[in-house]
Amino acid sequence: MPNRQRLLGRDLEARLEDRHAVYADRGEAYITRAGTVARPIPAGKGGAIRWVPQKSLPDYIGCAGGWLIMFDAKTTSAERWYPSARAKRQAEVMGAFAAVGAVCFFLVEHRPSDRIYLARVGAAGTIGRLDLCPAGVRPAYENAPGARVLVMEPPEALSLDWLRVVRHWWLDFACNLREAQI
Repeated sequence: MPNRQRLLGRDLEARLEDRHAVYADRGEAYITRAGTVARPIPAGKGGAIRWVPQKSLPDYIGCAGGWLIMFDAKTTSAERWYPSARAKRQAEVMGAFAAVGAVCFFLVEHRPSDRIYLARVGAAGTIGRLDLCPAGVRPAYENAPGARVLVMEPPEALSLDWLRVVRHWWLDFACNLREAQI
């Protein structure tokens, strides 16, 4: 039987799939599960090539308004989210995409507070711990243009409309900045 954390993760994924269908129906974005990618491994002298699944790819990839979006969804009940070895490898993959302009992040659902934290991964491909606050306590992170961590509060977090937040704080700001430099 799957453990509780795995069940909560599956619930989050099902809710994200529903939200992504809404985005697609509105023509706002196309976001899909990345699936498993295989890479060839030579078996040695005269041996057949084996196909081995590529580990640690982010869960979701897509496009919104001409921007490549890549993220991985996590859920936790802890007061701090520490990236696992797998999450660190995912951040490295996202960093390679961020280096060429993609918007990459971890979407971390904090169950006790019903908040969603969006932690951006930059070109360096690193991610640190997130300090998560219980309900009623104000998060240490402030939503601002270019912020590394954005917080979605209830009831917004319950709708999982992450694209609106990402568009407002990361994409629109970047577009305005780029246009100002031209």
